[in-house]
Amino acid sequence: MANYDEYRALAANASTEQKVAILRSESKRVLTTLHGFAILVHKLVEERGVPQMPPDFIEWCKRLVNDTEELTDLIEGLFDQKHRDILRKEREDIERNRAEEFWKEEQAEFPELQNYSSFIEAVKQTAAQLNVSIPGNVEIINVFYPSVMSVFSTTERRVNIQAVLPKHNVRPFGYAVILSELAADELNTKGPKHEGSTKSLHEVVLVLYHWLVDKWDLEKIRTNHEWMSNGTIFWQR
Repeated sequence: MANYDEYRALAANASTEQKVAILRSESKRVLTTLHGFAILVHKLVEERGVPQMPPDFIEWCKRLVNDTEELTDLIEGLFDQKHRDILRKEREDIERNRAEEFWKEEQAEFPELQNYSSFIEAVKQTAAQLNVSIPGNVEIINVFYPSVMSVFSTTERRVNIQAVLPKHNVRPFGYAVILSELAADELNTKGPKHEGSTKSLHEVVLVLYHWLVDKWDLEKIRTNHEWMSNGTIFWQR
């Protein structure tokens, strides 16, 4: 009960409504973390098993996930002024509008993107023009569809791509491309990550292909694509 006195002091002169609001806010904050870790532990236990644990350990983890989810639903169901589906729809609309604005800005700065409906389409069509293809085993995650910010990965390697516009004034204008290798758990990178910048979509697609499909090493990438030779190594800590 390390926070008991702190919470008592916080709510000492608060009304019932204020105490309920504090309870709701702090409970949701703690539950979000608790529920997230509960899901992660349950997933790892199911996939990998846990030696020297009781037979019911998986069920205990599952119960923890279900109960934290039920408690979150109880808090939100009692106090949310709008239905969860309405709130979710509002968030989705905001994110979609944001992503579309990103895409419009990127198309304005990169004329080669103007004939495409999304960056993913631009990559695939450009690959076809270069007589290469992105195979089906390459997983593609577009963070703000249809904008440039995206991740291409296999079980061993990953390529992060994002657009750096003049207004950002942080990195050189162009496509920022980051190459990395994946750790065994496929959640984190291992060793160095290497970044380069180019204004050519063709160059982006070729490096993407050589890194993920041809499995070129970093030195060969640098030799054949000079713009990747001036990048910065970021070491994973």
